[in-house]
Amino acid sequence: MKEIQAAKKAEDRKTLLGLILFNLTMLCIFVYSLPEIASDFSWSQTLTLTSMFDAAVSYLPWGLGIATLILIFSLPYIWNEINWRALPTVKKYLESNPVCKTNHGIRCNQCNSGSIRNFGKDGAVSLKRTFVCNHCGTHLYRNEV
Repeated sequence: MKEIQAAKKAEDRKTLLGLILFNLTMLCIFVYSLPEIASDFSWSQTLTLTSMFDAAVSYLPWGLGIATLILIFSLPYIWNEINWRALPTVKKYLESNPVCKTNHGIRCNQCNSGSIRNFGKDGAVSLKRTFVCNHCGTHLYRNEV
């Protein structure tokens, strides 16, 4: 199990490194082309609807590139939030699994283990917590924020 988690972390690092290198490449291309973009625009031109449309179309690839980068970087956060909200709250977990409530706390509904870890959704100090069985790794419930 630990080997699988270590391999997944290494794969995530490689993916992140690839994204960083891609973004640095795009930034270098953008900085290199700035003089050309600035020379294409002159304040002496009269602005008409056609000229504004032509200018917008000429910068469309840059806008799409920037929008794509924003989307790429926000997807993990969106995915993390969706997965967190999909878990039941403590109250709903205990309503659906009444036998899991004991005198010593809450038990896992899969393996009946009483050892439950909690992780912050956005890091160690996050108020949004996910509770996971320490024995089988099942994501059990989340806290109410």
